[in-house]
Amino acid sequence: MQLGFLVNFVSTPVIAGFTSAAAFTIASNQIKNVFGLNMTEESDLPGILQTYAEVGLNIESIRWADTGLGIAGIIVLLILKVG
Repeated sequence: MQLGFLVNFVSTPVIAGFTSAAAFTIASNQIKNVFGLNMTEESDLPGILQTYAEVGLNIESIRWADTGLGIAGIIVLLILKVG
């Protein structure tokens, strides 16, 4: 529909805030996969808070191979971004 010009009417801080919030949400949803955790506990906490609470409760069951591979992948991405 070629409505991309509407972004010109949105301020830069709003766009930066939206991008940061999206990045934080995506990273929070993937944190259990980086640590290799299988979390099935139900909680009354909302989404992101529930994820971090479950990571804290299940920290003893981290799969170190998954964690190492996840951290190595993040490091490679950061190196490629800088370089």
